[in-house]
Amino acid sequence: MSERRGVGRASRGVMREIEQRLGELDSRLARYDELADERDRLRQARAALLAGKSAPAAGSRRISQDEVAAYLGDHPGSKASDIASDLGVVLQTVSSHLYRGRETRFENRPDGWHLRARRAGRDARRVAQELLWRQGGAPPPASGWAGRRRP
Repeated sequence: MSERRGVGRASRGVMREIEQRLGELDSRLARYDELADERDRLRQARAALLAGKSAPAAGSRRISQDEVAAYLGDHPGSKASDIASDLGVVLQTVSSHLYRGRETRFENRPDGWHLRARRAGRDARRVAQELLWRQGGAPPPASGWAGRRRP
């Protein structure tokens, strides 16, 4: 019987220490709850601003300028936001490609982005050749792709 009392006292001491430590952790974690609530509010605000359009996930896939050119070949006059949404990438990626190619490859007209006329045919052929190569075909002649690994 005396053993039970000793174990009971020891258990109460351990319980008291556990309760104390849980209280400390709860008070420290309260700050993280506030941060999680703020994150949720910001996500809701972003969703409201997008008006039903879903934002691509952070770290979404990468695309090449050729893919943007191919898209514009099929959808001339598109806005950068439409291109990004349809290709499933963030707007910044598409905007960067359009900005870098604005003098040579793309032009921004009042109705949206277009391929420059002198490059439209060349871009479409290049994209088609690269897609064929990625599917196991031979690289185009003098393309510089001969040494590249297939994805």
